[in-house]
Amino acid sequence: MPAAAHRADATGTYVLRLRGHRMRSSKTPIRTVACVVGLGLMFVQAAFAAETQPIRFNAADQTAAKAVMLKAADLGAGWKGGATKPDLTPDDACAMKRSDLVLTGAARSEFTAPGAMVSSESNVLQSPGMVATEWRRSTGNAAYMACIRKEYLTADEPNVKVISFKPAAFPKLTQYSVRYRMIADFGKPGSSTRLVVDMILLGQGRTEVMLTVWAPYADRATTDRAERRLAQIVVGRIRA
Repeated sequence: MPAAAHRADATGTYVLRLRGHRMRSSKTPIRTVACVVGLGLMFVQAAFAAETQPIRFNAADQTAAKAVMLKAADLGAGWKGGATKPDLTPDDACAMKRSDLVLTGAARSEFTAPGAMVSSESNVLQSPGMVATEWRRSTGNAAYMACIRKEYLTADEPNVKVISFKPAAFPKLTQYSVRYRMIADFGKPGSSTRLVVDMILLGQGRTEVMLTVWAPYADRATTDRAERRLAQIVVGRIRA
């Protein structure tokens, strides 16, 4: 998952850097913003914990993975970003066997707008059976999901309070389809901001896609509609 760095610019405004893109916040400690973004992108990272996943990229599957990604034209005016390098760095969170799941393609894109972020990540595996196996071991595994939930709810970043993490209804657009929603308050008590962070996981054929959207909690109805539209776009681009 993406590394996030932060600094304050010459005006004292906090700047969040996510793979080269920036989002400004004049009110929220940037470490808190980075934490929320990192939590929202934890699924794939956690899945690498138990074993190293074999990586055997090939040109065709790399092309297929890149084709699925969200593009600037999908989002409209006001969004900045583009393709970023997928981060396959192992994490030490929730263990899941992956040594028999061969990764043959991977891609990622990320876009930011004032108060919001959208990212898309695509993995292509060697066979449809491997996608089915990974789905069964992760979202289909109650113990694994309990570990993920615990990781979110016990995050100890300063000025972050995760309110909830649970499945949220979403249309079945692919053979495998699920959405998880995290609600979190960040900032000091009395001046905190509530965010919704949605993680939409889709699987079809040999392709896995994860959309992560974070936005103000008050805008969740608009966010719901946008997520459905964006999910339909990326599903329509799956070729592997």
